[in-house]
Amino acid sequence: MRQTLEKLAQLDDELHEIRSGNQALGKKVKELIVSINGLDDKQQKLAEHDPQSRFYQKAAKLIAGGATLNDVMQECDLPRAEAELLFSLHQR
Repeated sequence: MRQTLEKLAQLDDELHEIRSGNQALGKKVKELIVSINGLDDKQQKLAEHDPQSRFYQKAAKLIAGGATLNDVMQECDLPRAEAELLFSLHQR
């Protein structure tokens, strides 16, 4: 009986450690999610401020809207090779 009670106490301690570890892990995951979301926002803002990336974003929108290769080249002032690459990346 005594061994059973000792084993039960040991298992209870182990369960408590596991629960504490899971809570700490959950907290850390939440912190990482907040951090990642912040980095996504910062990356988007940096992309918006980069003059070259604005052309690519505009080109992607034009392609999604059905623009032709020549339209994208003219509207975004892109060479044919870059426009073709964007078309291959954004068309499905």
